Amino acid sequence: MSEKINVLLAGSEDVISADLRKVLEKEDWINVVGSSSSAATAKALAEETSPEIIVMDLGFAGDGIKASQELLKVSPDSKIIVLSIYDYIGKVDVHPVSPESAAHLDSIEWLSKQSKPAELLKTILKTGKKPMKRRIH
Repeated sequence: MSEKINVLLAGSEDVISADLRKVLEKEDWINVVGSSSSAATAKALAEETSPEIIVMDLGFAGDGIKASQELLKVSPDSKIIVLSIYDYIGKVDVHPVSPESAAHLDSIEWLSKQSKPAELLKTILKTGKKPMKRRIH
């Protein structure tokens, strides 16, 4: 098997639930390197494991944008997939924190928490930096 995409889960308990972890671990091309509902632990895990992808809740640590900046300080090559309960329709934003307000974070992808697991897997695959073919189960 080719190298796996290392993924760190960071966010509130519902975001890093056992179900999400099970979905990711079912894929032979994903390696979940850890999960944390604590900003300090997530930062330590990011620094230790340098994951390709960090999947995090927009509300993580009270402000997902600031938390993502902190994680990128210790793992600058990571890409972040932000899960949000809010939808973004074109340029119309229904939440005060929008993709536009985080434009300085070029390593960020946005995904609704209501997305199906296959959409998260496709986003991980698209965002992962290792260019190789992987099959989604």
